[in-house]
Amino acid sequence: PKNQMFKKGVKNPYAETRTTGGSTSGDAAMIALNCVPLCFASDAAGSVRLPASFCGLYSLKPTTLRISNRVHGARYRDCPGFIAVDGPIGRSVEDLELAMQVITEKEAYANDHLVARALEERGVLEVWPFVIGYVLEDNSIIDTPACSSRAVQMSVDALRAHGHTLVPFSPPNNYTAFLETVK
Repeated sequence: PKNQMFKKGVKNPYAETRTTGGSTSGDAAMIALNCVPLCFASDAAGSVRLPASFCGLYSLKPTTLRISNRVHGARYRDCPGFIAVDGPIGRSVEDLELAMQVITEKEAYANDHLVARALEERGVLEVWPFVIGYVLEDNSIIDTPACSSRAVQMSVDALRAHGHTLVPFSPPNNYTAFLETVK
């Protein structure tokens, strides 16, 4: 990505001829260079995950509304139904876990009725096993790497092995779904 003021791209700290990823590329580069320990950014189509992977870091795209939008304000007001999700980028899984523990403290949501509380607080974990839907193809967006479908299938197999019921789901065509939301 190019900085519009200086017309130069953010250089990858590990290979200057390569990019650092998406719109959060500067944050990822700063973490990789040990300038900052962690960042939060909004992710709708990979803005957190791509820069993290390009810079050898870790990231998490939490469930929608798991983190209050008062933290970062990641809703796109001009696109109803399109919600980006705030998530952390860090140097380790432990960094992400600590960040999520801090950001999801009960006090952080006292005034945000939209946020989904932790599963434990809602008693959801007492309902076992879960019925979980999954998507291998959506017939609108073509998966880039073939490993995506394999990763989903491996997750499905692992969840089934733990006693959960997995149900394949085919979402409507994106254009059809869009037309339904704007009626």
